Amino acid sequence: MELESRKNDGFVGVGGGGGLMSKKVELVHPWPEWIELMERLFQQNYFDHKRKDEDLGFNVADVAEDEGFDFTRDWKTVQTALLNFGKDCFDILRSLSRQDLQILVGYGCPSTDKKVVFSSKLLRKHVQLDEGDVCSSCNLRRTCKRAYLLTNKEDEARTMDVMRAQ
Repeated sequence: MELESRKNDGFVGVGGGGGLMSKKVELVHPWPEWIELMERLFQQNYFDHKRKDEDLGFNVADVAEDEGFDFTRDWKTVQTALLNFGKDCFDILRSLSRQDLQILVGYGCPSTDKKVVFSSKLLRKHVQLDEGDVCSSCNLRRTCKRAYLLTNKEDEARTMDVMRAQ
C-alpha cells in the first residue's frame, strides 16, 4: 500500500479508488504537521483495523470491498488510531513543551464529550492553567456539563490526553 500526501486549502481526505484496501491513499490537509502525523500512524499500522492485539471477529477486507469503506472519511478510525498511538507512546508527554500544551488547551475544549473534557482538564492542571479562566472564555461553556469542575488531585495527564484534546 502506498501513501501520498499534499497540502490543500480545504480539509478533505480522498481515498484512492477501492476504499481501505486500495493500493494508493491520498491525504489532503492544510496543516503539514497533520499530514506527517497521519503518515506516521499509517506507516506504523495504526490504521490497520486488525492489529495484533485486537480481534474484531470479522474480515475487514470483505467489509472494505463490499461497502467501499474509506478510512479518510471515517473519523472514528482516525480517533482510534490516535488513541492507540497515545497508549503506545505514553512517554511523549514529557517531551512536549509547556507552552505548546498551554496553546493546545488554553482556549477551551474541542468538544463537550466527557473524555475529551476530562483530558483537557488534566492537561490544564499539568501546565498550571486556571480552569475557571479557560472555562469562562470557552465557546462551549453553555452546553458543557463539566464546565468549571476540577479533576481529582491524584489524576495525572498522559499522552493519550494530548491525543484526545486535539
